[in-house]
Amino acid sequence: MNETLRSLFITVDPPYPATSGAPLRNWQNVRLAAEAGPVAVLSFGHDEASLTELPGVALYRHITLPRSVENAARGFPRLSGAAAEIAGRAVAEMCEVFAPAIVVLENVWIDGIERLVGGPGCRLVYDAHNVYVDLAKELHLDASAVRTREAVAVACIDDLWVCSEEDAERMRREYPFSAPIHVVPNGIDTDYYSRIRGRGLRAPREVITMLFVGSYWYEPNRIAAELLLNEVLPAVRARSGVAVRLLLVGAAPSAAMQASRDPGLTLAGRVPDVRPYLNLADAVVVPLRHGGGTRLKLLEAFAACRPVVATAKAAEGIDVRDGVHLLVRERTNDIADAVVELWRQPALAERLTRQAYELITARYAWTALGPAVRTALVEAALGAGDGAIRGNGARAANFA
Repeated sequence: MNETLRSLFITVDPPYPATSGAPLRNWQNVRLAAEAGPVAVLSFGHDEASLTELPGVALYRHITLPRSVENAARGFPRLSGAAAEIAGRAVAEMCEVFAPAIVVLENVWIDGIERLVGGPGCRLVYDAHNVYVDLAKELHLDASAVRTREAVAVACIDDLWVCSEEDAERMRREYPFSAPIHVVPNGIDTDYYSRIRGRGLRAPREVITMLFVGSYWYEPNRIAAELLLNEVLPAVRARSGVAVRLLLVGAAPSAAMQASRDPGLTLAGRVPDVRPYLNLADAVVVPLRHGGGTRLKLLEAFAACRPVVATAKAAEGIDVRDGVHLLVRERTNDIADAVVELWRQPALAERLTRQAYELITARYAWTALGPAVRTALVEAALGAGDGAIRGNGARAANFA
């Protein structure tokens, strides 16, 4: 461990225990960074943290934001106004106490943070879980406003992390003035799922169980979950002739989900451990139409050896092939047919899950990704690359 490679990670909501996309990525990067040098974590959220210490983390602090404090920037993960003032004071205090060499903003931008972090040698990294201007276009939000905010962020940092080569290309296209870009892929702690991998895919039962995991305040997850509830669930029921159960796991289910009276729906909410739900699933179904990054919900299913049906968008950024690692389907009826096919053909499900597990252990396990995170940290600390450096906010404003 390099004692001088001190990293402070800033997250929205505690990164541990991690049960959905953003926390899973955040915790991946925290744990792998802790193998390289001391790590501190500062998290923000409207709810209290369940823990006061995090395993392997030298210093942890959680700030509970008053519910009256709103994040005004829809479409881009930004703390502004009163929230930024509260966060800014906490960042300054953590930097004074911990003296980080690197501050990593995990998918959140804090207005004015470039003026707050560390001493003259402290480097600022923004880890972009999405390219938000593209996401805004897909969701028909005000893409111009989102682009302006995102442009300021990528111009005020020393290093930019993204989840995939596809996102790196999108960032270069939208923001050619940006800081050096490092691809830090999403990965998974495969050992964490070992105790449920032993449950084989048995012969067809009298109930088909579908699973979707995500935070439903995130619009792409909400849209996908409501598609499962309103269209896929009845279609699978009609095709199979048996009872069908849909497990929706994750925080903030929508009003439409809560109002549903479908007897097959289970709204589990935020859970401390997703493994019991993966253990129940006959198929993890991910009909995402929007968003960037790479889907940790797919990697979780692969690690647990659960068969997956997904759209091409959901599989984006992961080196998977239809019919080899999962079934890729786009239309509602085709998704339903694929779920029933997996239920009726355990041998097919076994083959897909075996090959998917081989893929992630070789390419997406934390043991495989450790070097990528350590390289990104070291190069951020050294200022490797020839992109823009912190302080180019004016260029971003002109460009936007």
